[in-house]
Amino acid sequence: MRTRFLLAALAAGAALTATSVAAAPVLNPGNGRYYEYVSGPVLFSAALTGATAKTFAGKQGHLVTFTSAEENQFVMSLLPSVVNVWLAGSDEDSEGLWKWVAGPEAGQTFWNNGTTLIYANWDPRVPNGRTSENYLIGGNQISGQWEDVNANATYGYVVEYGTSIAGGVPEPATWVMMIAGFGMIGGAMRRRQTQIRFAIA
Repeated sequence: MRTRFLLAALAAGAALTATSVAAAPVLNPGNGRYYEYVSGPVLFSAALTGATAKTFAGKQGHLVTFTSAEENQFVMSLLPSVVNVWLAGSDEDSEGLWKWVAGPEAGQTFWNNGTTLIYANWDPRVPNGRTSENYLIGGNQISGQWEDVNANATYGYVVEYGTSIAGGVPEPATWVMMIAGFGMIGGAMRRRQTQIRFAIA
C-alpha cells in the first residue's frame, strides 16, 4: 500500500514538473543562457527591477542584453507576434553613449554616437538624438530592430538568466529525478532486508 502511494506521489510530481518545465524559460543552445518573456505593460524601471528579482536553474535573472545578432534573433523568435520589449540599454548618463545597465555587461558601452562598439541593431531612423528618449526597446513589431523611447513608455520585457548563483538549487526536473532515485534505492534496500530475513530464518 505504501509503495503504491509513493509511486502515485512521484507520478503526480513528475506531471507537475512537466507542466512547469513547458512554461519555463527557454534555453538558447548557442550561448547556454535561458530567456523568459514577461508580458507588460510596465515602465523601464519596473522591468529592470522585476528581471533582477527572478532566478531560474541556479542562475540570476537580469533584463536582457544582446551581444550578437544570433542572440537578438533567438530572443525575438520567442516573443508573441507584434510586440516590443524593454532591453537593458540606456544613454541616460550621456546622450548618444549607449550602455548596458544590467547583467554581466552592465557598464559596457555598445554604441557611441554612431559607432557600434560591441553589437547594435538600430532601426535606421534611430537613435534620433532626442534627449528625452534614453531607454532601449526591441521587438518583432520592428523586425527585431531597436528603438529609443522615453521613460513614460510601457512594454513587456525579457529576462535573461546567465550568471550562476553561488549555491544555486537544481532545476525542478533534477529534483524529480533525485526523488525517484531515492525511492528506488529505498525499495532496493527493503527487498535486500527481506531477503536477509528469509536467509536467517
